[in-house]
Amino acid sequence: MRVSKPYVSEAWGYESPHRFTNVGVSLLTELSPTELLARIQSIEQMLGATAHRNADGSYCDRNLDIDIIHLGDLVLNTPGLTVPHPRMHLRDFVLIPLAELEPDWKENIPQSELIRGQQDN
Repeated sequence: MRVSKPYVSEAWGYESPHRFTNVGVSLLTELSPTELLARIQSIEQMLGATAHRNADGSYCDRNLDIDIIHLGDLVLNTPGLTVPHPRMHLRDFVLIPLAELEPDWKENIPQSELIRGQQDN
């Protein structure tokens, strides 16, 4: 398992007075995508994570949010899980740790976004 350096960012997709600390984690697993998602959601619940959306669907602050960004070359689109993450290329707090951990992984990320994320690193 490898962990990126922390990356501090502003809220994405909504206004918040808080800044967020983000890290990327790269690991090998024998779990299926649905098993991995269930395990991640269990960890979030154990650590007191709250819903990441308000009743109206807008984003809100939360103390913990773990996302699956990609699973190698797997492409998956189910009601509960989409891999690669559909908005990863819009978020520096994803691109920068990803570029640090896996500089050769460029699948489904527009080149301009990769360059931008690596320049900020």
